[in-house]
Order: sequence, then C-alpha cells, then structure tokens
Amino acid sequence: MTASIQDAIVSDLSPAWKSSPRLPTGPSAVRLARHRRPDVILMDVSMPRLNGVEARRIIHEEMPEVRVIELSMHEEPERAVATRQAGAVDYLSKRRAADVLTKAIRACVANPERVANESLQQTA
Repeated sequence: MTASIQDAIVSDLSPAWKSSPRLPTGPSAVRLARHRRPDVILMDVSMPRLNGVEARRIIHEEMPEVRVIELSMHEEPERAVATRQAGAVDYLSKRRAADVLTKAIRACVANPERVANESLQQTA
C-alpha cells in the first residue's frame, strides 16, 4: 500500500481510529500485531522474509480476534480462497480507491464474522 493511500484511509477514518506505521516485512507485521493487538490489519501478500499469507496465518492462530484485510495486485479467485483459509476477512485489489478500503475496514469491525468481498463469498 502506498503512503498516499494510507494517508487517505487514515484521514477518512480519523479521529476515531488510530493508525500504525507501514511495515516493510512480514516478521515486523507479526511483532507489531503481538504488541498492539489491533482491530484490523491491512496486509500486503507480497512482503519480504515472511509473505503476507504466512504472516496472516501466524496472526490468525495467535490472535483470532484480529481481522486481516488482504491487499494484493492479484485478482484471481483462487488467491481469495487461500486468503480466507489463512484467516483474512477480505481480499481487495491494491487498485481499489481508498474509500473502498475504508468501507472494508469499517465493515469488518462492525461485523467480524461476515465475508466482505464478493470473490470470497463465491469461494467460501
């Protein structure tokens, strides 16, 4: 996720929400999740040292209450299946606008059991 998208999301969600820094690696995302126990994590599948799928799997196993929204440049339905199996509540293209990401964040916090994205609903 680019800094400009993150800034747009934070600005749309603020002041009621807090944002954490963008993290460059999977291990750093897992460490921060363990420390902060966030409500929602926007996780990129393509991260060095520990990819987003494995980082999500660890987070989901250790902290099932933390909801993860997967961001990817890939839009294939089979990736949505793998994402759901790893514990993500949504799978969104990085090409989506910040307002779509903001809606997804709000939706998964409001109803953590729901499957947010149509691609996940079709494959779940």
